[in-house]
Amino acid sequence: MSKKAVLLGLACGLVVISASTTVSAAVNYVKAVLFPVQVSVNDADQHIPTGSEIINYNDQTYVPLRFIAEKLGARIGYQQGKNYTDTKITIDLNNASNNWSLTGLAPPGNHVDTPISLKLNYNSGDDGSIQIGAALYNVGKDIITINKPFTLKVSISKSGTNETIWGGEIKSEQLTIPGADTKLFWGLQSPYVIWDGKNASGQKVDPGNYSLVLSEPVTIDYSLLGSEDVRQQQIKGNNSNLAIITLPTK
Repeated sequence: MSKKAVLLGLACGLVVISASTTVSAAVNYVKAVLFPVQVSVNDADQHIPTGSEIINYNDQTYVPLRFIAEKLGARIGYQQGKNYTDTKITIDLNNASNNWSLTGLAPPGNHVDTPISLKLNYNSGDDGSIQIGAALYNVGKDIITINKPFTLKVSISKSGTNETIWGGEIKSEQLTIPGADTKLFWGLQSPYVIWDGKNASGQKVDPGNYSLVLSEPVTIDYSLLGSEDVRQQQIKGNNSNLAIITLPTK
């Protein structure tokens, strides 16, 4: 796994995590200063949500662990103990693959865009988190090569509303997608980014249905195998590429 850079514009100290649960123990308090610096993760500027402010203490900068780690594709766990020494925070980078993997889809399906068709998808984690991903399918017969990386900007809203409660980015690399055959549309599945089931204020959202959509159109430069001609295809968010996330009642 390649190293991922978090650019803060200055040397950062330790990081802190917020949790909605508390443990019974005496704690030592410190005085810190709010430090609203600009944060860029993998060259993408980030908006730090309310309640997860960056602070400065003893000339060291502390950033919200959950927010930054999830932007890097990590999975965060919080295991509450009887006191703080028994409470454990886990960071899992093993599932944060950088590689797009081969996948397939039986035709015909609902493919508005051709020859590249986008389908957003998700997996539910055991800890309640949601793994957000995307698959690009080649519905044409010619092999497609994508040499210029692009970024898919995705967002989640309560189904039936336009209020965005989470936003993230899925970045591409150089991709080659096999052409379709009589049995399958071949495609590539992206690495996953993590949504912890919380809104921008850090509060757990209610059970129900949520819409995962492409929040901004994306233009993909591609060429057909054996051709030097660069073509472009714009993909917009629509009913053919969105996904409905169902959060069950526990």
